Amino acid sequence: MKKGLTLVALSITALLNSAVATAETDKTGFYVGGNIGSANLTVNQFDESAVSVGAYGGYNFTENFGLEGTLFTTGDLGDYGDIRAASFTAAPKFSYYFNDSISMFAKVGLTATAVAADEDGVNNDFSGIGWVWGLGLNAAVTDKLNVRVSYEMINADLEHNHFNEEIDSELSNISLGVHYQF
Repeated sequence: MKKGLTLVALSITALLNSAVATAETDKTGFYVGGNIGSANLTVNQFDESAVSVGAYGGYNFTENFGLEGTLFTTGDLGDYGDIRAASFTAAPKFSYYFNDSISMFAKVGLTATAVAADEDGVNNDFSGIGWVWGLGLNAAVTDKLNVRVSYEMINADLEHNHFNEEIDSELSNISLGVHYQF
């Protein structure tokens, strides 16, 4: 949690510093970028965090509406073996611009999530479909380069790959991203 708060503080500082950018950006069209952050997986009594890396991209149809896809994976989440999570999300994104450089966004959509656990050579893989919601701040550094801080919460019912076992999971991710607006 301490790493996540540090990441948020550094990200907000970076966004505020970039707020002096006066780039007049085209707010429509394709964009693609990458992010790094901190993810937390909660399943029953299991509650662990790890570094996350990912990619995202989308298309803004208007200044205020677009569609976005995000893919991220985590590092090792546990002391109980090698546990990793990955998620792909697809969601409509709604944006509000404070000025030409700074905006906030919200999104809600669908996710496909997988958790792989390797404990003492035994593989337990879980996967499922669920919901995602997210919030973020975006700052245009130049007319094409953007920096953003985002938070996503993913809720999914995960099924075991061999057994008829289903578990509820929460996977959250706070990240700092950089993307290029075409």
